[in-house]
Amino acid sequence: MKRLNILLAAILISLVTTSCTKTRSMLNLDTVASFEIEASDNLNPDHDGRASPLTLRIYKLSDNRQFSREEFIDLYRNANQLLGNDLIDTIVLKELVPGEQRVETIELSSEVRFLGILAEYSQYEKSRNVISVPIVAHSKNKFELLTQEDAIVLKK
Repeated sequence: MKRLNILLAAILISLVTTSCTKTRSMLNLDTVASFEIEASDNLNPDHDGRASPLTLRIYKLSDNRQFSREEFIDLYRNANQLLGNDLIDTIVLKELVPGEQRVETIELSSEVRFLGILAEYSQYEKSRNVISVPIVAHSKNKFELLTQEDAIVLKK
């Protein structure tokens, strides 16, 4: 009897979990990523130390394994070839200026599972400029992104 109760509970949990996903899909709830972006005042210093604008590229990915393995310069020059079928689309955001704060909202198709973010720092060799974030389908995915002097950081 105890085993039967455990089995029934497991089946019920499985059905509830599956039905929530199916319901979201059936209701055609949009998949959206929203980034609250904050640029530091000393963002992206040039060779003279002056703060400069920063461009962010967003890669819509079905898988992030290959993206995570690649170096900045390789992705910058040749993302289409390197990422192959993992790459669904690429968006280049409007330049961030030092001290700027803004929200960017991106509509996503159901096959997007990750977003890869590449920050085009002028001194890219010394910066932390590539990260990826997981996407939950049929949900509003919210992220806080800090663009610091020489690094992009996902705020928890």
